[in-house]
This record gives sequence, C-alpha cells and structure tokens, in this order.
Amino acid sequence: MFTKKIIVLCLILPLVAFAKPKLIDELKINPQDLTPKEQVVYFSNLYGGNANVALAVMDCESGGNHKTSSDGGRSNGVFQFQKSTFLRMEKEFGEDLNYTSQFDQIKLASWALTQPIKAREWTTYVAIEKGGKYSFWSSQNKRHYTIFCSVSV
Repeated sequence: MFTKKIIVLCLILPLVAFAKPKLIDELKINPQDLTPKEQVVYFSNLYGGNANVALAVMDCESGGNHKTSSDGGRSNGVFQFQKSTFLRMEKEFGEDLNYTSQFDQIKLASWALTQPIKAREWTTYVAIEKGGKYSFWSSQNKRHYTIFCSVSV
C-alpha cells in the first residue's frame, strides 16, 4: 500500500506544476495527513531531492522512530538533529519550525538533503555517498565511528 501511495505521489506531483488552477484545487494534498515516510517522499519531491536517499538517511539515523536520541542526548528525532543545527538550518530555510516536531524535522531535512553541503552534515548521507560506509573521528565525542548506510534498491 505504501508503494502505491509513493507511485501516486511521484506521478501526480510533477503534473501539478502544469495543471490548471481548478485541477490543483482538486489534487490538494495535506502533507500532515501522510505517514512520515510519505512526508519524506512528498517534501523530497517538492524540494527537488532524492526521496530514496532521504528515506535511507531517516532509516539509518533513527529507524523512523521520532523518539530516538543519540550523542549523549544531543541528537534527537527522526532525522537526529542537534538543536543548534536545526535552528541554523531553520533560519536558512526561512520558516518558523519546531525542533521537537517530527513533521518539521522531516520538512527541514528533506530540504537540507537537496543541498550537498548541508546534506553532508549527516554522517549517514556521507556513508551513502561513499558507497555505504564512512569512518571518522568525532572531536565532539572524542572517539572513532564507522557508519554504515546505503540506499535500498
């Protein structure tokens, strides 16, 4: 069922740009009515991003669980934002968002993942870029990490 919704969203959203105003009114989608995965697809398409990459980052960061916390409580939510990163990106995005909102994290991350410099702030994104594995030293946590994340086919 999820796959059918993604297919419908992928087919309909590009057509909206060429639709007459009356048709747009008939096709209105309220993204808050969608599941989190469908929201990622919706916003990725809206901002010109790759929904599969965004879904992989979300899955690798939190398994899709908005209650996830890591980095000693510094990273939170479905996309594991640190509050300072969220606030900085929110300002660049130009919209008032709520750091604790799953919906707002999805919206902001989907936008940020369309921009390579911002996208690379997620080590899971870097792992995807490097073929599924990324090793690095965290000066913040004073330890070495190896991150595994890849896009499912």
